[in-house]
Amino acid sequence: MTQLKSASPPIKLAKGIYLWHGSDNGNVGVVIGDDGFVAIDLPTSPQDTLLWRTEIAKLTDKPLRLVVFTSSTRVSGEALKALSIQRIAPPSIIQDDGWAQLYSALEATYPHATETGIPLQVRADVGFPDMTFTDKTTYMLNSAAHGATQPICIDIHHVGGCGPGGSYVTVRDTGIIFVGDHVSVGEPPAFGAGNLDVWLKSIANLPKLKNVKLIVPGHGTPGHPDEIGVEITDFVKALRSTMKKFMNGNHSREGLVKLVPPFVDMYATKRNLVLTDEETERLSRRVLTGLEQVYAKLTPIVQAVIV
Repeated sequence: MTQLKSASPPIKLAKGIYLWHGSDNGNVGVVIGDDGFVAIDLPTSPQDTLLWRTEIAKLTDKPLRLVVFTSSTRVSGEALKALSIQRIAPPSIIQDDGWAQLYSALEATYPHATETGIPLQVRADVGFPDMTFTDKTTYMLNSAAHGATQPICIDIHHVGGCGPGGSYVTVRDTGIIFVGDHVSVGEPPAFGAGNLDVWLKSIANLPKLKNVKLIVPGHGTPGHPDEIGVEITDFVKALRSTMKKFMNGNHSREGLVKLVPPFVDMYATKRNLVLTDEETERLSRRVLTGLEQVYAKLTPIVQAVIV
């Protein structure tokens, strides 16, 4: 598996639509209009984020209008803060479930009085999304207020699945859809406390989406709807079966580490890849983090059944 250079230039997918690969092979989408641009997810580290911003500045001098997070697993507070201007991060949005999951994690880190909640300033300091939506929403570039005559509509649609807040982002009338870590090509996805059955359903529905010509995954190379879901379907099915057996066996959280190698090897074996120690460690961390979140979500369910 070849690790992409973090300073690589963006790849043009269509007029005004680009894809950038981070050092962890994560994909960041960019949609450029006359009055600004929209980012679909961000690189995972502040260093990559600054490199990404430098590359986008070569394409446009317009401001960053919005960051769309495709799920809570793709939110990096440090990355968002790296884009701050005078301590003010750019506007960002995530679906309600993703916001709630992030807020819950923040509550555990920052004890507070229950009647007041976590102060806005604390959320800003940790790099927290500042807008949410429930089912779907649309953001428009090239608004008439800036003298543009042809708007660019960016449709955000919640589908659930890989992690809380899991959403698809479509650039209307282009046939291009960004699906975040609902799909990962060539390596395990970043995933969290989502719904595995909903995840499988969302993948199965990809070929049925109208007017979609190109699917951009959270990791890996974009592809056609009829081809791109095979690897991730096998991964999620194996994940569901493995976690069911693990939970039914009443294993402790510490035992999750033993489940990691098969999921990492699943991709290497299929593609006849020899992973370096660095690549193996990177992907193992990603899988273990996901397994821990799935375990945390399933634990109350198992306990309720036992009771």
